[in-house]
Amino acid sequence: MEWELLAGVLGGLKQRLQCLVSQ
Repeated sequence: MEWELLAGVLGGLKQRLQCLVSQ
């Protein structure tokens, strides 16, 4: 398991979600 990669993907999705919600 590559936790760093998983964390990076989850972090990116979280940022996109927040951006969509902000708009």
